[in-house]
Amino acid sequence: MQRLSCGISLMIVLLLNMCASRSGAEIYWRDMREVIPGTYGIVPGPSVDLSELELTQALMLDMDLTKART
Repeated sequence: MQRLSCGISLMIVLLLNMCASRSGAEIYWRDMREVIPGTYGIVPGPSVDLSELELTQALMLDMDLTKART
């Protein structure tokens, strides 16, 4: 019973960690690794609308931007 409780607790911690890391997303400058103003809370991914942002110097490697508006 204690093992089951420990396993469930670990799963909850991992899920909360995943949610927290995605909610604080932003886009960084390529050279300086600083957050680009206006991108706080933006999660770059499929179908995101980035068309209003100046992102020519953004660090966006390994991001799935399928159907994203840039």
